Amino acid sequence: MIGNLTKDQIANLPEEQQEMIARVVLDESRNRRSIQAKAKGYWGMRLVPIILWICASMVWVWKRDLGTALPIFSLGLFILIQFHVAGINRRIDAILSLMDLDRSASESKKAEHVVGGNGG
Repeated sequence: MIGNLTKDQIANLPEEQQEMIARVVLDESRNRRSIQAKAKGYWGMRLVPIILWICASMVWVWKRDLGTALPIFSLGLFILIQFHVAGINRRIDAILSLMDLDRSASESKKAEHVVGGNGG
């Protein structure tokens, strides 16, 4: 509904309604900015390869006593993969949310254009 109001119409509203509209628009903007930050990536995308490289180096250095270290490295690798997959899934969810927001915004603009075109 806010997208249908012009600046002049908003200026003619009582001050309480203008504040309410401003809060709604600000909340939408903050929500979108938060989703965009999640969609850009997460710090684990840089950290996971570094940790994997360090673990592989440690296995190579300790290859003589691999019998005791292998289960520990395997468990650590499993935990690291789970962390990485969760981060990637959060990023994909954020991208899909942005796509849904963009789709709903474009559909409302198309609906406004159709209603405006048929009315005149």
